[in-house]
Amino acid sequence: MATVTKKELTKRAQKIKVLLLDVDGVLTDGLVHILQDGNEFYTFNVYDGYGIKVWQRAGFKTGFITGRNAVPVRERAHALGVEYLFQNAGDKLSLAEEVARKEAISFDEIAFMGDDIQDLPLLKKAGLAITVPNAQNEVIKEAHYITKRAGGDGAVRQAVKVLMKAKGLWRDVVADERILS
Repeated sequence: MATVTKKELTKRAQKIKVLLLDVDGVLTDGLVHILQDGNEFYTFNVYDGYGIKVWQRAGFKTGFITGRNAVPVRERAHALGVEYLFQNAGDKLSLAEEVARKEAISFDEIAFMGDDIQDLPLLKKAGLAITVPNAQNEVIKEAHYITKRAGGDGAVRQAVKVLMKAKGLWRDVVADERILS
């Protein structure tokens, strides 16, 4: 697969209706902070959160698919109004197939952003495979688009901007007289 031309990226991005995201290494920097009492805390980037909200306000859906089960991820998904949350995901591809069925869309209309080898099956099937520059080499080789920003550092926001620009919607977002938080 590998990265595609700008023209091909735009063509693929125009079709996307659902953005599915891995969490660790994409929405976060990949670090999990474990406290003495065993509780975990994650750090999420507000730029990514706002990108997700802009995507949703434009009428598109979002999902988190993660191999871990963490309360902070559930809380973040809830706070953002993410339509799909799959934790303890062993087979991310089958979960994406479930989303496609529920939304009555094809894989050409799904973008997936992942960073590690367990993301490869879904990345290979997604209409738009996105990754971060600090992803595993095998993932980078399969991605259509590699963000400039690292996971947890606004990479999701950058991907949303690419999607919205391809659809001709980004200019409306930044030109709006009242940009909502």
